[in-house]
Amino acid sequence: MGSLRIGTRYLTYIAFVLVVAYLSLLSAVHIEQHILRRRAERLLGDMQSLRVRQSTYADAEAVHARWRDWSSYDGPCSQKQCRFLIKLLDWGISPAHAGWDAWVASLYRIAGSRIAGTQASISVADGIVSKASFWFYADVPPYVNANGGYAGYSLDAAIVAVPRADAVRLVYTIAHPDYAIRWPGGCTGCVALTVEYTPYISPQDMRRIATINFDCLTRWSPCRTKDDIMPAAMAQVAMDARPGGESVAACTARGVATLSRDAADAAIVDVVGNRSDSECAGCRLLKVRLVTPLKRSAFWEIGSTQNLGVVESIAIAPLNDVSQVRPGSPVIILFDQNPQPRGDVPILEEPCGVVPFNEEMLQVVRSGIAQDNLPAWVGDPNFP
Repeated sequence: MGSLRIGTRYLTYIAFVLVVAYLSLLSAVHIEQHILRRRAERLLGDMQSLRVRQSTYADAEAVHARWRDWSSYDGPCSQKQCRFLIKLLDWGISPAHAGWDAWVASLYRIAGSRIAGTQASISVADGIVSKASFWFYADVPPYVNANGGYAGYSLDAAIVAVPRADAVRLVYTIAHPDYAIRWPGGCTGCVALTVEYTPYISPQDMRRIATINFDCLTRWSPCRTKDDIMPAAMAQVAMDARPGGESVAACTARGVATLSRDAADAAIVDVVGNRSDSECAGCRLLKVRLVTPLKRSAFWEIGSTQNLGVVESIAIAPLNDVSQVRPGSPVIILFDQNPQPRGDVPILEEPCGVVPFNEEMLQVVRSGIAQDNLPAWVGDPNFP
């Protein structure tokens, strides 16, 4: 009988120790995750305080200094070119504990939590911030889905500040040219969503769209869908999917104005030649003579010719298709210098960047070029 009582007390003691250990683990993990959440929220705020095309190397360095314990440089760094990286990770998957991932993930899940982390990057070119991105992910513990299958993955959400509107996207939608919601490719074992925005996004859209639901890190039931992690962005996707929410594939006057604002160069040219490009299937190769620069084009002498690569041949009405441009016709082109010239193709047309030359289109292009400056509210400390 005495041995039974001793055994019972021993088992009770073990059970008590296990309960205390579990509660301690539960408390420690959730405290750590709440700390990580608060830091991620502050880091996102710091990233959104940077203004692409306006914030300086010193501004980026100031953010780096605030997060010095978690920040590093990706390669050599100077005002000419630099990329800052800031990583906030769960304790168990920090570099100091590499190789612990499997059992730490199990331990976190036992405690009702999940592996998560965030990474931010700031790119600087010629002393100015050229891109700023914020990426957050949260582990979705394995579960049985609606189809009876076993599912387990990570939810990834990214917010990226880019210097200009996506020219290709303007061919397909004009509903909101200064932000885009994407499903990034190459994501294995994850469900991913990305919001990109330009410096011209309104403060209202910034506050509404460029947000992440950090409850996914701390709430007891895990987030599992894009709607969970970026609800405002997914609500916009639903609005865009309604009839009339987006334009069909076409060039519009509004799109041409936005391209004119963001394109590196614009000019009036005479078309000297127009043929299919033997080195690019479906592409056109135009030989054009510069008549009048409209925006920059300083590298190009008036009266001289250049080969213009046209990858996307769609054009605004009444032109509709770049293949229909006849030699001898004047057109307006919106283009960039080719950073990696293919043979003798030094310049590249933007999608919808071959525009009929008439008074109406000239005014559209000039109105877009006139907008090529940052709004007055950019730089306001109260934004976003």
